Amino acid sequence: MVPHQLFEDGHRLQPARQPDTGYLHMEHPVEGRLKTAFVYRAEDLDLTGVDGSQARVFLWPGHDWFSQDKPVASVDPQRRMIRMTGTDGYDMRPGNRFFLYNVRAFLDRPGECFIDSALGRVSIWPRHSGRIEASTAPSVILVRGTDTQPVRNLHFQNLDIALAEEDAISLDGVA
Repeated sequence: MVPHQLFEDGHRLQPARQPDTGYLHMEHPVEGRLKTAFVYRAEDLDLTGVDGSQARVFLWPGHDWFSQDKPVASVDPQRRMIRMTGTDGYDMRPGNRFFLYNVRAFLDRPGECFIDSALGRVSIWPRHSGRIEASTAPSVILVRGTDTQPVRNLHFQNLDIALAEEDAISLDGVA
């Protein structure tokens, strides 16, 4: 299983992103694709020759009240267009903020990583030579009972649970 998060000495590594800090602002959404495609400003990004196959975009669509994290379906550097997968979410507007992340070409400073889920590889620029950990388990503790046979009388003490892809502790059918 390919992790979605990497840690160095207990501190989360930042997925390689552009910009390194702060946000970019989209020029405008693509007509007819207000939820799924937008044009970025020419001065913000040059994605010519950049492999965006593992990229994701984090954006604040609409009135900037909500955020969305979506996989990138395609990048067209000539048209400066980013198209995302899915059709859900909110309509985008000119000027909405965003950042693009998990792109190998953006791995440019200590504390960043790139996760290639297609090849099952990770690239890391560590802050220092510390212990690297990956979260791969969906849950560390998973307890499932049923309506007719609920789980009862569990006691957990002195646990230090640090890494999970979803819920660290998942309880279902517990009385």
